[in-house]
Amino acid sequence: PFRTMRDESGHPVQGKLMLVLEAVSLPRVVAKVAKPGKNFDEEIGPGYRLAKDALGGLFASMVLEDVTLTVDGTPQHFDRLILQERVTPVAEVIARLNRQREAAQSDTDVAAVDRQLEQLVETFLTLSRAMWKRGVYDMDYQNWINNYGLTTSGKLIAFDVDKISRDLEQMRFGLEVIGMSFSDVGNPPKEHLGE
Repeated sequence: PFRTMRDESGHPVQGKLMLVLEAVSLPRVVAKVAKPGKNFDEEIGPGYRLAKDALGGLFASMVLEDVTLTVDGTPQHFDRLILQERVTPVAEVIARLNRQREAAQSDTDVAAVDRQLEQLVETFLTLSRAMWKRGVYDMDYQNWINNYGLTTSGKLIAFDVDKISRDLEQMRFGLEVIGMSFSDVGNPPKEHLGE
């Protein structure tokens, strides 16, 4: 059985397009289903297929079709759902590290937390570059702390697919918005430049 996954405040965990369910007997597995009124094939499917085809090892998920799950005690049918390894979102990791920083008793402790925060950002940038080298761009990188997470082994992975793309013009615009260019993040693969 599955149940609606809830955050520390008791609110359902959800994105703009998906609801998150947690497996009661498999604590490291979550299922993501389209919210009512959202079209999986049109709004989620393209990003999932791109992640599956181009991001093996950087993105963990699997789509199941024609599935009935018991959710919060009620059987529910889903045409498609995404199964993923449960991760701790980066936002939660940062909040925990900030609490540790506030409770730090010495400059050495503060510096150690700061190093962990810097390493987390550097790990995200490394993952982003690895995606870039595969010709995939996360158009929602400004929200990365909510779209990436750490596995139980400490590996950073992406878990949100609805804004990944191979559209260079969208990426160029997104970079310009934050005052960057292709040269700041590494040039895209030549096959995506139309050369």
